[in-house]
Amino acid sequence: MPRTRSNSAEIAAQKILFKIENYELKAGDTISDSVLAEEIGISRTPVREAIMELVSNGVLERKKNKIIVSPITLSDIIEIIELRDCIEQKAVELIINHGGLNNEQRQSLVDLQNGILESISNFDISTTFYYDHLFHSMLFDIADNHRLKVVYDTIILQTQRLRWLAQLTPPRFVNSYKEHQLILDAIFLNDIKSAQNSIHTHLLNTLDNYKTILSSPQIIHAVTEISDMI
Repeated sequence: MPRTRSNSAEIAAQKILFKIENYELKAGDTISDSVLAEEIGISRTPVREAIMELVSNGVLERKKNKIIVSPITLSDIIEIIELRDCIEQKAVELIINHGGLNNEQRQSLVDLQNGILESISNFDISTTFYYDHLFHSMLFDIADNHRLKVVYDTIILQTQRLRWLAQLTPPRFVNSYKEHQLILDAIFLNDIKSAQNSIHTHLLNTLDNYKTILSSPQIIHAVTEISDMI
């Protein structure tokens, strides 16, 4: 049986991810278990456990005698979006083939959409990201395929740091909300093809947004200046 991660290891993993997402740790930076243990106030053993799990998930990587933050390139992003496209299309297919949404599931997804819209209106970017993640994650929960959910959770860990970059293109949040609604409308109608097409369009637009960010000298310059201030 797989070992259950301790609460201290969970805290350590979240601390590492927070630092990466907020560019306190950047691609190529070394991860120190002793420094993290001191910051969090726990022993080095759960910190090492968290580090090893993040290595296995691709967030960190072993480089000779040290552990570093894995770099992420446009090629990586393309592969991740392509994989998400496959598994999210499968998730909505499973949802509809299993009878569609019940009333509670329908209301939960509507509530998440309302949360996204409210957070966009309040310019609350971190909450927008939070609800966006829950929206996609809930599709896998409803699809009730454990292995699909594990794959999704793993690849999302690798791309969480990119959400910080997405703040540089605010109109994308509104468009993403509208794309979510098209996905929901198709699922509500039990229309597999439309739901899959809406997922595909949503993820292609997400990829195009990252391409725009990463190909713009002005945006990259802004990212460098802002991250150096953090």
